[in-house]
Amino acid sequence: MDNAKMSVKFLSVYEAVRLLNNALANLGFICVEGEVSAFKQYSSSHWYFTIKDSDAALSCVLWKSRSYGIRPPKLGDKVRLKGSANVWEKSGNLSFVASELSYAGEGELYEKFLRLKKELSDLGWFDHHRKKAIPRVPHRIGIITSRQGAAVRDAIHRLRERAPYASITVYDTPVQGVRNELKIARAIRYANLYGNDDVLLLIRGGGSIEDLWNFNERVVAEAIVQSRIPIISGIGHETDTTISDLAADRRAPTPTGAAEAAAEKLDVLRSEINTFWDRTELTFRKDGDQRYFDLEHFSARFENGRTFLEPFARHVNLASRLVRVDFARLHKETSSSLGVLAQGLSSLLEQEKSRTRSSYRQAQQSLTETVRAASMSVNYSGRPFEKAEMLLRPFIHSLKLVRYGFQWPMDLQTNRIQTAFYSLRNSCTERMNGRKDDVGRSYAWIRSFRPNLSAAKADAAAQSMRMVLSQKLSTGKTHLSGLDKLIKVLDPKLRLPEGAGYIFKNGQPVKRASELRFGDLIEIEMKDGKLVARVGAS
Repeated sequence: MDNAKMSVKFLSVYEAVRLLNNALANLGFICVEGEVSAFKQYSSSHWYFTIKDSDAALSCVLWKSRSYGIRPPKLGDKVRLKGSANVWEKSGNLSFVASELSYAGEGELYEKFLRLKKELSDLGWFDHHRKKAIPRVPHRIGIITSRQGAAVRDAIHRLRERAPYASITVYDTPVQGVRNELKIARAIRYANLYGNDDVLLLIRGGGSIEDLWNFNERVVAEAIVQSRIPIISGIGHETDTTISDLAADRRAPTPTGAAEAAAEKLDVLRSEINTFWDRTELTFRKDGDQRYFDLEHFSARFENGRTFLEPFARHVNLASRLVRVDFARLHKETSSSLGVLAQGLSSLLEQEKSRTRSSYRQAQQSLTETVRAASMSVNYSGRPFEKAEMLLRPFIHSLKLVRYGFQWPMDLQTNRIQTAFYSLRNSCTERMNGRKDDVGRSYAWIRSFRPNLSAAKADAAAQSMRMVLSQKLSTGKTHLSGLDKLIKVLDPKLRLPEGAGYIFKNGQPVKRASELRFGDLIEIEMKDGKLVARVGAS
């Protein structure tokens, strides 16, 4: 027996691990299917996860180079792996090294999802212009989901935290399982027929594509599109996108995100109310001050009538003086021009008379000489008349020249006199029209201020101020009425049910029983009044 023990060869741990890995490598590639029960992605981007079934579990790894184009698995996903087993030398743990990963059944479902998405998109169900606006401050919020899920608790908690002014109605509906999409669609239609909600939340927690498939059915999308109440969807995680998300009026990444998108925070509303009131009060005050200043500024002119009229009197006197001076200058210039013209005309006439006398004397002398020559011709010529006609021709021509020489300068001077007269008349007319325009402008300038000479404009300004103040007061009353209604909606005291109340200690609300001590004096504020009590032994 001792010899048998001596013949046994013991392997080192490293050799044993190498032997096991060689044996596993001889098995070749193995295909395995299971449900993901743990998943971790490190900074190296390698995936480490565990798959299991009802009887066993297997540690797996997928290297970064093999994970491109594949979404990370979630807990509960059914996956199919192809790879080989390996024992790690450092830890001695057995792992399945996957070279391929696919989701069981997801390929067919994803193809079905894409076909339905294209069909409904062509029908216009996903168009933005079809989607309804989400009210910022809803009074009533409906939640369509299962009461047993964590999603409804998270959503209600967030709504109570952000918007305690809104009432919440939960429409209990199963959101996972065969043909439960019909129940989801029925719940949406029921809320539209019998509910009084301002907005609906369609929510569900995370899961695999199979778990969320009820929200990828046409009947649910049709109910969302036909809903008269705006719908916010918050289904699964941020990476999950369903047909219901695309058809809803707004998509939230998670159920909690849907609650946040459904209602504005109470603190934000209070801050906006305070800001709006301050701005309204400031605007009212500034506008009233400006109107009062305008009235004071305008009425100040009429306090001293003499001072107010002095500029107008000066302008009228100046205009009258200018008119008188211009008329005197015009009369002087006109008289002077007419005197010069008359003197020139008299001189011209004298010159023409002298020249005409001289011309006639020359013509008379020429006629005498011609007659004498003609007499001699009659006495000494055999054809006296022909000779006389020839001798008289120069005389006749001379008479014509005398006549033309007198007529032409007279016509010329007549034209000059007419031209000078017309020029003088036009000049006088232009001067008169110019001064008339000046006087007209002055008169128009004075008339433009005539309304200011009475208190009518001041009365109109005062009436305008009264109307503006009245409108401001009316607008302020309307805003105050709206704010009062909103405060009543936001006031938690008005929402107290019968028999309930708020507890205050030293003016501060009590949120926990641990804040109270034996003997503490407290105030209890109920819907119909207040009372004071002292904490006693329980």
